[in-house]
Amino acid sequence: MTAVASQLPNETRLLRGCRLVEIRQSGEVKHHVFMPRFNGKDRNGLSVSIEDAEYKELHEKKFTSPNHGACSLVIRDVREVVPLDVVSKPKEEDPTHALIVGFPDRTLNAQNLADAENLARQLAKRARLYILSDQNRFV
Repeated sequence: MTAVASQLPNETRLLRGCRLVEIRQSGEVKHHVFMPRFNGKDRNGLSVSIEDAEYKELHEKKFTSPNHGACSLVIRDVREVVPLDVVSKPKEEDPTHALIVGFPDRTLNAQNLADAENLARQLAKRARLYILSDQNRFV
């Protein structure tokens, strides 16, 4: 996967790791799942994986544990939250790795932090818990 942002189709499903306590009983995702880390490690973007049946075992290993799982949204959902976009950034250990880019650097000032929280809330409204199984489905 070496696609650039404009080449990733809007219908492409993204997976983002989360703690299960960050998912409400209704299936809604808390906005903290999409907040860049306070230490600045997410300045280049938030890590996600592109859903790909060829890498189902990798996704299960990465996103399945007693306290952790994944939430999901499609690229269209991300692009509706201006100025965010998705860029494919494959890694050796995860060829489906991508980044949600466009977040302000929350470490610079209070306004950037507020803006990042607003963007995270908008993404969280569009995301849902993702169940990795033989028939991947939403809860």
